Amino acid sequence: METNPTSGTPQGKDKPHEPHEGHVEPDLPRVRTYAADLSDEIKKKGATLSTIVGEERERAARVAAEIGIGELSENAPKEKTPISYKTIALAVGIAFLIVLSVGVVAGALYLREDGASATIEKDPSIIFPNRISEVRVSSESRDVTEALFASRDTAELSLGEIEKYVITVAGATTTPQSLLQKLNAPANIIREARSIMVGVHAFNRVQPFIIIRVSQYDRAFSAMLQWEEEMGRSLGRFFKPTQGTVPPTLTFTDAVFENIDVRMSQAEWPIVYAFPQRDILIITTNTATLNEIMIRLAAVVVPSEKR
Repeated sequence: METNPTSGTPQGKDKPHEPHEGHVEPDLPRVRTYAADLSDEIKKKGATLSTIVGEERERAARVAAEIGIGELSENAPKEKTPISYKTIALAVGIAFLIVLSVGVVAGALYLREDGASATIEKDPSIIFPNRISEVRVSSESRDVTEALFASRDTAELSLGEIEKYVITVAGATTTPQSLLQKLNAPANIIREARSIMVGVHAFNRVQPFIIIRVSQYDRAFSAMLQWEEEMGRSLGRFFKPTQGTVPPTLTFTDAVFENIDVRMSQAEWPIVYAFPQRDILIITTNTATLNEIMIRLAAVVVPSEKR
């Protein structure tokens, strides 16, 4: 084929070469690829694709032998990369710290709730409570009924639950006698009291109650009859009804509830008390709370009766 002496291109091919797929312009840098290297290797050494692959395998085998892996085989299973002792130690350390943190938090909560309750409560509860809370009275001169009212007003209970209040005055747990004195109870009630439980019951909002275990029923019942008129003022805001303002002089009448003789005041300032057992006195504001206490009382085994 004749060429154009001026351009050096074949005659009839004067037009510039049209770009096509895979075309690389001569003024652009050439990108080196594995395929191009392989092609150059075959041209230079006259090698074949099989010999080049064989050489690559031998080279890989030498490298493997130098680093101690052993001869590589195409059919040999791939070994897992060994985990270093540092990685294992780090993972174990992190897991230990997590477990330790959870344990510290759980222990703190346990000591705060159970341990604190154990330190402020020396005597077992007369009935089973769902919760136990401390009611702190800052000084001897402060009205205990006001502190009890504040706890009652902020109580958060589910329907039917009972919360027991452990009253501490100036940091010391009160005895049954000292607490009844602060509640202005009659002297015979104070003398006959062996133990006391004060708390609230979740029914129609939150209802207060007092349970007293007494030594002599006759003297305790006689003292309660004498206390009736002043009971509303003695128990103060702790027994205050929702619509009440100033406690009136109370008037009680006899009634029967669940085959138990009870004494009930007027609806204006309701107080109910009863002796379901000769050694147990319950003071509350409604028969539903009275019934809940009697149900729980029936499930209690008196320590002296245990075998």
